[in-house]
Amino acid sequence: MKIAERFEFRTKAPVLTFTPDDMVIDAVRAMSDKNYGASVIVDPARRPVGIITERDFMRRLLAKNLDANTTPIRDI
Repeated sequence: MKIAERFEFRTKAPVLTFTPDDMVIDAVRAMSDKNYGASVIVDPARRPVGIITERDFMRRLLAKNLDANTTPIRDI
């Protein structure tokens, strides 16, 4: 049996994804609304190219005084 076939995985919400061009504020809001601690960054073909976490927001955005409204994910 594959993990994806297990009952508990059939009821899970899909992974939250963003592109490098999305604004940080959009990721923060979506992750907060869904209570996610991390999200996958994908390319135009929806292939994973990275991950972003709450800690990334703290260390790479807030600690550097960047504006979440104008900073794309790729810049953090």
